[in-house]
Amino acid sequence: MKCPKTTLDLSEHRDIIKDTLISLATYSHALDTEGGGLFVPADDTIVNQLLTLAQACGDVVAAEARIRLQMGDAAADLVARNEVFLPLADALLRAASGDARGAVVLAGNPVESYVTALAARLAVANVAGAPGINAKLGHFATANAIPSKLIAIGKYLGNVRNAADHGVDAEVGAAWTIQESTGTEFVFVACSFINAVTAREQGQPPKI
Repeated sequence: MKCPKTTLDLSEHRDIIKDTLISLATYSHALDTEGGGLFVPADDTIVNQLLTLAQACGDVVAAEARIRLQMGDAAADLVARNEVFLPLADALLRAASGDARGAVVLAGNPVESYVTALAARLAVANVAGAPGINAKLGHFATANAIPSKLIAIGKYLGNVRNAADHGVDAEVGAAWTIQESTGTEFVFVACSFINAVTAREQGQPPKI
């Protein structure tokens, strides 16, 4: 059997195609995860699987449109599509499906990728090797590269991501519960952060 990349003459790397198909299938509940990167067909009829998968395709288009609207055209056109834009759309779908923790963890990665790319453009040193969003933004603060209010917004993203992804927090003695609303809000704040920093980078009046 030919792979989808060959059959459909797709130009994207096969790993991106694989991840997109898995994301659609898990979001639509056509596949269930067994952990460790293993997936099995959901315990449902094939007709329902195809229907939900078709609906999910429409949801993906809507999610990408919503991310562009929230981020703004200038920022959406500037960021790396595969490393920033598409993962944020996927995170919005996770939030919509009720997976708030998954949405936060997934959306944190493109924020970190964006901050790393921004550092290269603004010549902020020592960012690539810094562990996590907050550590990277610390170098921006030292270099006075972006206003402190925007750094504070970015550190909100870093703190919530850490709460979602780091298990038991020694300070409180338990793992944080990630509220359903937080999953959606996190994705939107990530887009607004990128929007505001892009405006600043492009010489526009400050906004927040």
